[in-house]
Amino acid sequence: MNIIINFYTLLMVIVCMLIIFFLFQLHSSKIKSIAKNYFMLSAISTLIWCISYIITISTDEILVTKFFYVIMYIGTTTVIIFYFLFVLAYTKRVSLRENPLLRLIFIPAIILFLSVLTNDINGGLMYSKIVQYRDSQYVGYSVVYGPMYYIHFIIIIIFIVITILILFQTYITTPKVEKIFRKQLLMIIIVPVIPFLFSIIRLFSLLSVARIFDLAPVSFGISYIILYLALYKYRFLDVHPIAQKYIFDGIKDGIFVLDTKLRLLSLNKAAKEALEIKNDTIYSLYGNQFIEIIKKSHSQHNYIKNIDNIIAELEKIPIESKQYHEINMEVQKYGDKTGTYFYNIIITLILQKEIFMGYIAILRDISDSFKAQNYLNKKNNLQELIIRLLSHDLANHIQVLNFNSENLSRAKDEAETKQINQHIKVKIEAINTLTKDVLNFLREEEKIYDQKLEVYDLYLIIEKIVKNLEPELKRKDIIVILNKSKEPALINANITIKSAIFNILSNAIKFSPQKGKITINLDLKYPSFVSLKISDQGKGIPDELKQKVFDPFVSFGEEKGTGLGLTIVREAVQNFNGRVWIEDNNPIGTIVCIELPIIV
Repeated sequence: MNIIINFYTLLMVIVCMLIIFFLFQLHSSKIKSIAKNYFMLSAISTLIWCISYIITISTDEILVTKFFYVIMYIGTTTVIIFYFLFVLAYTKRVSLRENPLLRLIFIPAIILFLSVLTNDINGGLMYSKIVQYRDSQYVGYSVVYGPMYYIHFIIIIIFIVITILILFQTYITTPKVEKIFRKQLLMIIIVPVIPFLFSIIRLFSLLSVARIFDLAPVSFGISYIILYLALYKYRFLDVHPIAQKYIFDGIKDGIFVLDTKLRLLSLNKAAKEALEIKNDTIYSLYGNQFIEIIKKSHSQHNYIKNIDNIIAELEKIPIESKQYHEINMEVQKYGDKTGTYFYNIIITLILQKEIFMGYIAILRDISDSFKAQNYLNKKNNLQELIIRLLSHDLANHIQVLNFNSENLSRAKDEAETKQINQHIKVKIEAINTLTKDVLNFLREEEKIYDQKLEVYDLYLIIEKIVKNLEPELKRKDIIVILNKSKEPALINANITIKSAIFNILSNAIKFSPQKGKITINLDLKYPSFVSLKISDQGKGIPDELKQKVFDPFVSFGEEKGTGLGLTIVREAVQNFNGRVWIEDNNPIGTIVCIELPIIV
């Protein structure tokens, strides 16, 4: 077998050696990503293509040519597929890349390879004959192609066009301020564009050299070399998306990169989730003022309770030119993440060699620590109040007991003795009730602030409590009317929501007259909250006591009451980001009103 070497063979040998060198460099690097893996696989496919083609044009043995012509198709059928997958990973087309149906793109490659492998027995689907010729400088061969070759060519063109369109769409939707990423995209576009042009040149024989040699493999090889060299200048596999994916997006705090005028340059995954920014709207936010992004989140997704203060603080930043700014933000969210969230925003200057480049805004979720501290403060204040009031009430009861015990020794007759004993018994029962109620309250209070919330259907809770209270309802011959919406009223809460509603319904039964009526209205106010109103026909509550009845030890209409039941109601409802208040029922009675955030 004679080996024929010409300038094109030497060029391809140099290209192959460079690809091998760069592949070893890339393999030994610390870069780890799916994009890198697909990039290397595509480069390996190009290498197989180039080496096989070198051998086919460097030997005068027709059998060797045919053998490596088959091997060459391992590279030609997979190179553009792996590059297409690389582009999907690089441009973060996650939903498309992770779609199980994407595996089907390898089916045409397998069919094409099997067609060339079995060409001699399938009637020449890939080629009908290969004719080798030789002159003083070149060994060449002409191929009479079969139908599968043209199908293969069309598939490659389709993949190249789709790849270019994805890259171009990403380029035009990327803000101009992201200069590095836009340069990276332009370089990545080079890889499919150059081979595409050379394929057209070969197909229509636009250059004389294209009539002799296939320029596609060397054009792919050169494109990969150019792209690899770009690793060192623009470090696109090192910085974007690797660093962004594993560091920037991996940080639990929300991060916003802003320019010198507080316009958005970039943001990470946690920042998008905190402000509920959808992936399809991210690009439209680039270049916008950070203040406008906060306002947009406030108007469309989240209710920011201190929005005016936040805007005022943000407007001061360019004026004050301080290196460090700190702002607190309280957000009411609805839907799957219903609840109140607390964030701490820290904005610092980006300085490079003492030159002011922009800002980094860090959005930290401090909800758990804030709620824990708030719980401790509430608990300490509440326990202090209970101890103070308990001491006062017990002192009064003990003083009355002492007075009655002294009177007992001076009783004139049996009737007076019986009366004093009755007074003593009442006070002992009052102390016993007070002790039980306080212990029960302290137990419930611990449950109220349990951070493990579950999804409850408010209607099912009410229905079950009404059923449990049937003996009391029958005893007073009270009718319960329950009005509700067709949809379930789903809320995030813990078990104390049941205690709260039980307390309200128990009070409604207690203060309702014989043969009275209790009405329960459950109304969904989409998309925000559910309204629960429990109405009775009792004596009602004076206006001056409507707020005070929720305070510890404030009771009305019940001599033996400790006034802790409605305190449990208020604490539970407020802990679930709701509110509770009392209204008058027309013509008589009381309405206890509760609003709780719903899960949409």
